[in-house]
Formats: sequence, C-alpha cells, structure tokens
Amino acid sequence: MSAIEFFDEACTAFNAQDYAKAVDLWQKAADMGHAQAMRNLGQCYVVGQGVPRDITKGCELLRKAAAQGYEKAQSRLDSLKEQGLI
Repeated sequence: MSAIEFFDEACTAFNAQDYAKAVDLWQKAADMGHAQAMRNLGQCYVVGQGVPRDITKGCELLRKAAAQGYEKAQSRLDSLKEQGLI
C-alpha cells in the first residue's frame, strides 16, 4: 500500500473511533514520509489517543512534519509552546 492509502485508512479508522488502528496506519504512512500522517500521529501521542501519552515523541513527529513544510504541524507546536507544555 502507498502512504496515501495508509493515511486514508487511518482517517477512516480514527473517525470510527478505532484509535489504535488509526495510530498503526498513520505510523506506516509516517514511516513512508507522509507529513500529514506524522502530524496526526504526533497529535495522538501528545494527547494519548490510541497510544500512551508521550509529549516528547509527539513533538518529535510534529517537528518532522513541520520540517516538510506542513503548517498545521508547526501551528500545533506553537500552541504547545504557548501552553507551556514544551
């Protein structure tokens, strides 16, 4: 499967509230360099949705997505900084 296919299936799983499956599929897409998947996976780690909460790992994924120019990832990082979480 392609990164886009993994990403799309992850979104479907997430919308069905199958967060563990969404995380697994976003991880596969992220491993293939998909920036949106990195951002969504990072957010899951930040809030502990489908995975144990791990702000450090979440921010690492958000930074990777932001480095690819994905503005929503940078915006989330800025928000976390404003909240004093990083």
